[in-house]
Amino acid sequence: MDFQNSQENSVTLFIAMLMMNYYWPKNIPLPIRGSPEIKGIVSGQLYDRLTEYEWTQKMRAYFPNTNLLTSQSNDHGILFASDGGACQAHIIKYFQTGELFVDGTVCGDSSAGYGNFVR
Repeated sequence: MDFQNSQENSVTLFIAMLMMNYYWPKNIPLPIRGSPEIKGIVSGQLYDRLTEYEWTQKMRAYFPNTNLLTSQSNDHGILFASDGGACQAHIIKYFQTGELFVDGTVCGDSSAGYGNFVR
């Protein structure tokens, strides 16, 4: 990798980080964006150290027509959906067919000790 490409990648990463953190943290709640009538998926991980599961529950409460998908994974964000596990299968099926899973579905974590519990 040459110096020029390395420098461009660093600047791009810095700008991306600024954009991702524009709204956070703020002392006042932000208005909800989007219609509460929207259908889709709200997903969260029970053991994510960076995003509390309580936030997933609050998001689901704001969008009651969505289906809740819960992972027992401790990965952060979309990472839990990238391991080829049951959660990923539900998400892919929804994007391909528009067919939603049963609301409240819980996917196991493929890590040792968790088994692969799916409800």
